[in-house]
Amino acid sequence: MNFDITKLHVLLQSFYLSYDAWVKRGAPDSDIFSRDCGLCANLYDWCNVNHLSGYMDDLLDMLHDDFEKAGLDKRLPFNQTSPYSREMFKKACHENKERLQWVQDNIDLFKKEQGALRNKYETLSDAAKMVVYTWAGADSEQFEASMDKSVPVLRDVLFKREE
Repeated sequence: MNFDITKLHVLLQSFYLSYDAWVKRGAPDSDIFSRDCGLCANLYDWCNVNHLSGYMDDLLDMLHDDFEKAGLDKRLPFNQTSPYSREMFKKACHENKERLQWVQDNIDLFKKEQGALRNKYETLSDAAKMVVYTWAGADSEQFEASMDKSVPVLRDVLFKREE
């Protein structure tokens, strides 16, 4: 991976939080998420919409590595009992219980790691700290309200390049 893995972890967790908020709102039609795609394709679109395409490959690698570490197939991790093609055709990928549990488990893990993130990013700007802490404790409605402004702020602060 080309970037600090902890910073990428924060972005991946923000994707999970965003995806979870979308599902809990009933998975409405969206430019960001699709009901006929799994997490990998949705992460790809989420990166593009949020101007994170430069981090996309590393985020996808991290996601696939996490699947493998959990003993899952990195290409089709949540389709041991129902074919992915059937979910796609029915536009029901967002209803897969194993996929939703994965997202929730990762959100819960992120909340537990919140203290470690605070220690790691003591030097971050107040805006980025607010984003990290808000995401860790937000419910879906709060998260949705802050999402449009939060992702660009977090991206810019976490990956600010020396000029």
